[in-house]
Amino acid sequence: MTREMNLNNVAAAIFCTGERTKKLTEYSLRQVGINDIIVIDNSDSFKEKYLQFASQGLELNKNYFIRVDGDHIVFSGVLELLEKAEKENYDWLTGVVHDYVMNRYRGGTPQILKRTVLEMLLENSDLMPESQKPESIFSENIRHRCKMGDVKIFTALHEYEQYPSKVCNSFLNRLHRNHYPRLYDDKYLQSLPDDYKRAIEAAFESYANNKKKISMSFVNFEFLDKNFEPLNEKELETIYKHYKDAYNKYIILS
Repeated sequence: MTREMNLNNVAAAIFCTGERTKKLTEYSLRQVGINDIIVIDNSDSFKEKYLQFASQGLELNKNYFIRVDGDHIVFSGVLELLEKAEKENYDWLTGVVHDYVMNRYRGGTPQILKRTVLEMLLENSDLMPESQKPESIFSENIRHRCKMGDVKIFTALHEYEQYPSKVCNSFLNRLHRNHYPRLYDDKYLQSLPDDYKRAIEAAFESYANNKKKISMSFVNFEFLDKNFEPLNEKELETIYKHYKDAYNKYIILS
């Protein structure tokens, strides 16, 4: 960071569908100084969550928002992303995360969004359709009205410590987006713990039986979670420190 940031003008929004790391995501945001946090945890569609975020966000007297999902652990890079957005007047700016199941760096949430982006969506919700990639289509639909960017600032770890049902749903959605095998390595997938390998197999089976999944909505795969307990909230500090060490190592490797 090149200067001490004033975070009073910033809020965050966490989109959740029962992720195991929801509280850890919130904890990680507070660790980097973000205290105004909207948590949207329900079974509504991604678009419906986004509309809730826009409505609640605009009620706050903030100019910038960090949109993050409940399967991310956020670190100091998100403040670098925010600083760049402010200094260079971006309306929408995205950095890089390290994905556990992909075992690779990739562009993705968290994003920095200016208030005007939320206003555009509430003015015309048709800008974001119900689809496999609603946020991407939304960004394309408003690109001519915004300054957007993707930069190599490492912000978060993605899909670590998840329930197998969440891993299954994420992988299933990416199958429907034709992201496999471009983004995945079969050898690495076979090295995952058994519960996660079963989750991947369940996603392949579901895809084979139904190749017409249009939305991102979660399918019930809770039977995969029988060996998993919720994260112990008393251990969030310890868990966060463990992954902060991992994040710092990935910074060196990246």
